[in-house]
Amino acid sequence: AVWLWQVAKRHYPYSLRAFDAETGEPQWRLDLDPWRGYCAAGDSEGFLERWWQGLQARPVCLPLASSYPTLDAEGTLFFGHLDGRLYAV
Repeated sequence: AVWLWQVAKRHYPYSLRAFDAETGEPQWRLDLDPWRGYCAAGDSEGFLERWWQGLQARPVCLPLASSYPTLDAEGTLFFGHLDGRLYAV
């Protein structure tokens, strides 16, 4: 039998980019270290308990690489990432 962790992708690069709304010119770029886990941070904790409780169809979250970003009134962009951290740019 092939297990999920034997076939799952383990390299998730991530970059955040800003562009000028009128010209489309790049303004800045932030590259985070690639996430190399089998699933999002925290998913491995409790995996067996979820499995044994009948949640085999979705025992882990798996990527999306980040949450939906939120921009505050002062121009700070907040987003969560697979690594379990909340970033402010």
